Amino acid sequence: MGDYVLQVDARDGREPMTCFIWDISEAGARLTYTQDARLPDEVAILIGNVTHRARVVWQKGDQIGVEFLEMEELPSSDPLSSPE
Repeated sequence: MGDYVLQVDARDGREPMTCFIWDISEAGARLTYTQDARLPDEVAILIGNVTHRARVVWQKGDQIGVEFLEMEELPSSDPLSSPE
């Protein structure tokens, strides 16, 4: 199993689930999850304070392949940062 984890949010009211990273690149990732779950076509991948919108391109057993669509940075919690 992978050594690194991230969260996958189905954005359907369920809690985000922890997944292990098998492979990751700028374009997408292969993940293994510990819960038995069917995912929608689009999910949010949460890595630290960065959220990637992703499209599920395949799902087999406890693994999924996702393609990153775009990156959204969460608002800064730094009170000195200037608004855009």
